[in-house]
Parts: sequence; C-alpha cells; structure tokens
Amino acid sequence: MPFWAFVGLTTLGTWFGFANPLIHIPPLVLTFPAGLAAIALVARSPRQAFVSGWILGTAVATLCLYWIVIPVHRYGHLPLLLALPCPVLIGSVLGLYASLYTLLIHGTRHRLPWPLHVFFAGCLWALLDWVQEWALTGFPWLTLPGAFSVWPWAVDAVRFVGTHGLAGILAALAMFAVYFGQTPRAFMGVAVIILGLGLPLLDPPAHPTGPNLRAIIVQGGIDQDHKWDPTFQNATVNVYTRLSRNASALHGTQLIVWPETAMPFYFQDDNHLQRQVRDLARQTNATLVLGAPGYTTTLENAQGYVLFNRAFLVTPEGRISSWYDKRHLVPFGEYIPLSSWFPFIRKLVVGAMDFSPGYSSAPLVQGDLSLGMLICYEAIFSNLAQESVAHGANILVNISNDTWFGASSAPWQHLYLSVLRAIEQNRFLIRCTNTGISAFIDNRGHIFDTSELFKKQTLVQDTLKPIEATTFYHDWYAYIHAGYALFPMLVGLWAWTRKPVARA
Repeated sequence: MPFWAFVGLTTLGTWFGFANPLIHIPPLVLTFPAGLAAIALVARSPRQAFVSGWILGTAVATLCLYWIVIPVHRYGHLPLLLALPCPVLIGSVLGLYASLYTLLIHGTRHRLPWPLHVFFAGCLWALLDWVQEWALTGFPWLTLPGAFSVWPWAVDAVRFVGTHGLAGILAALAMFAVYFGQTPRAFMGVAVIILGLGLPLLDPPAHPTGPNLRAIIVQGGIDQDHKWDPTFQNATVNVYTRLSRNASALHGTQLIVWPETAMPFYFQDDNHLQRQVRDLARQTNATLVLGAPGYTTTLENAQGYVLFNRAFLVTPEGRISSWYDKRHLVPFGEYIPLSSWFPFIRKLVVGAMDFSPGYSSAPLVQGDLSLGMLICYEAIFSNLAQESVAHGANILVNISNDTWFGASSAPWQHLYLSVLRAIEQNRFLIRCTNTGISAFIDNRGHIFDTSELFKKQTLVQDTLKPIEATTFYHDWYAYIHAGYALFPMLVGLWAWTRKPVARA
C-alpha cells in the first residue's frame, strides 16, 4: 500500500476510534499504535522511521483535534484562514511523541526477541503517554483508553495501572497484532486480552456504603457571545436560580452544582446578584457549588490584584465557606505562555488580564461531603484527581464550559476522559457544563445520566455515595508512575548491549 494511502486510512480509522459526532467504534483507535509499529518495523533507516512516525502522528492529532479551529476562529476572532492551521501546529508537536516511538521501536527491532519487543513497546507507549501529561504544559487528550471509556468494562484496568498504563497495554496488543496479525490465533488472542482487561482480577472496588446523596446538575445553556456582557448578568443569574429552584421543589436536594464561570462577575463581592444566589441556597437548604472568576489583592503587579478561575461553595445557610482555584490553566485561553515575548497574541477568553494558577488541591468540605474539584480540562489530568483524593475528596466534581467547542467531537471526548478519573480513584463524579455534556458517573465508570447539547436542562440523581476506599492505582501511584519511566529505560539499555540479529 502506498505510504500516503496508509497514513490516510490509519488517520481516518483513529478518528472513528475516538468519540466523534458520526459513529464511534473504539477498537479502531488501535489502528494508530498498530500503524506506528508497522512503520517502525519496515523502515529502512532511523531517519525514515522518525519522519514517517511524525507524519502519521501529526495527521492523527490534526484530524482528531480539528475542533480547535472553532474556539480560535469564533471566540478568538482569528480569521478562518489563520485558524485552520492551528490544529496542524498542535498536531505537529504531538506528532513528535509518535516519531520518538517509531524511532525507538525501529532501533530495537533486531535487538530484542519478539515477546520482549512487544513488552518494550507497551512500556515505551505508557512512558510517552505519561510525559504528555506534563511536558509543554501537558495535553494528554488523545490517550487510547479515552476511546474505550464508552465501554467501562474495557477500561476497568485503570484501577490498577492507571490510564497511561492501560494505554501501554493497548499499544502492546497493537504491536502483537502487527507481528502476528495474519494468523487467526493472533486476532483471537488480542480479543481475549482486551475482554479480560475489564475482569476484576485483583481486588474489586469496595461497594459504597452509607446514605445516598441527592444532587442536581444545572446546565444553564448561556450563549458564550452574551455571557460576559454586563447587561445579561441579571438574566444569567435568573436562569440558574429558576432552574435550581424548580428542580429542588420537585425533587428536593442536598447538593446543587453549577458549571465553570456560571456567574460572570466577582461572586466574592457583596452585591444584589450574589445575594440572590445565597438566598437560593437558604431557600432550598442545599449546598451550592458554582464557578465564577475570583481575585486576591496584591502589590506584586501594576493592576493590584490577581485573577483566578474559581469554584465557590455556598452552605445551606447561604454562607460562602470555601473555594478552589483552578490549578492547571489552558494555555492561550486562560494565560499566555511567554507573554512577555509574544505580546501580540490575544487570549481566547474575554478579560482584562491573565488568570493565575491556584496552589491548593484541598477539597471543598460541607458536613460529610468532601468535593474534589476539577475545573474544565483539569479532568484530563490523572495527577490532579489523585491529589484531590489524597487530600480526602470522597466525590469528584468536574465543572466546565465546553461551549467553546460547538457540536464537535470535543464535548464527547472530554466526557469520556472524565470517566477515567472516576474509575482510577473509585469515586462518583459529577460533571456539570454550561451547554453539555453534563453527566453523573459512578465509581465504575458507568454514565447513568447525561444532558443534551445546547439545552437548558437539569439532571437529578439520588444514587450518589461519598466513598472513602481507594484503588490499587491510587495507593501505589508514585511507584506505578516510576515504573512508566524505569521499565522502558531498563529494557532499552539491555537491548543496546546485545548484537543485532536479523529476523527471518
């Protein structure tokens, strides 16, 4: 098959493997690691392996992240001709991980017996997948398990090895299929292993005990074009209070959750809008969690204050008792990297200055509830959920504003990445967004209620339970992540001590 046809088919297969608006076929995502493995094994030189891997990696990332054009063009006001290359630029950076993978697989193909080579491929993939969580601000969006989250049983193994570890297992299976894919026995072996990933082979998660929690998600459906217009502030508050009051009157509730920056004003300041919200908490006798910009005063900059993307907790008595500041900000959206070097780059959000990252992972506590907050795309980072649970969170709450992405693949991809956090940490997860997709997710990754896109809607569930028990992955987190780095290094070093042996 010609190389460019191979790249096209592999890229298209991977796109259908990840969540998308057309048809989602999770196993097709394995065409990506399989395609890279095939490139590595047949390349005639290290340079060819590197370049070919980069081309395929760039193509896959560009197509799967096509939705980046939407916020850059529509809300960043960049002309379409300049916005269209943005996914390509990001894809070309992410493609470097693929090129490094093909280079190292190519370099060890004659130095390792095939079982060890498959093991090395899985370990290397897990390492590179983990590196994407923190290198260059981190963007672990296209992780392989995220494609399978629609089938919770298929990603149950993240309770033991984490998302990156499962990504390595899937990559190793793809490598195995490339080695022996022409035999029916190989296909059967891969299928059996994938099915077995979801079996509770070690300790199953503890069943939640104690009383149920009734919670309400309020999806306000506020148009992003009007959200920050001061003339719409009253209308915005009215939408959220009306939806909350109606749902509470019908069902009763202990917890109401509003999305990221639901209140487009400084909620910490005492004013009539803030008092309306605090009155709602008193009238419904419910704990209220909401997103709004926050600030602290400082003498360290000319403005005299520092802005935060903040989640507030309002008690049933109407008191603001605590808040959480988003720790992992969106580059070029909430802050500009190297802004002193590139002052001409405009942010994608309306505001007078950059947000600053928060520093505390402490949960928001009210009575027996200990809410581990994840704002926006913080849900794609395993370390942030890990830290929240380590500080005592017994329920995870992800508030977001996915309006930026329109009716693209992004809201679905974001939802399925959130599923991984629930399973990894053995926690129920409440996901509340402005325009969807909002959802309740249990500790085994089952999505048991979702909202529609771009609809004002409330979701109510009374089967939530705070959980204290932790997973194997949570308890051995540091050692598992150390293994991501250690195993491929040890196998790689051993490979380079051996003489190359041509395969038949």
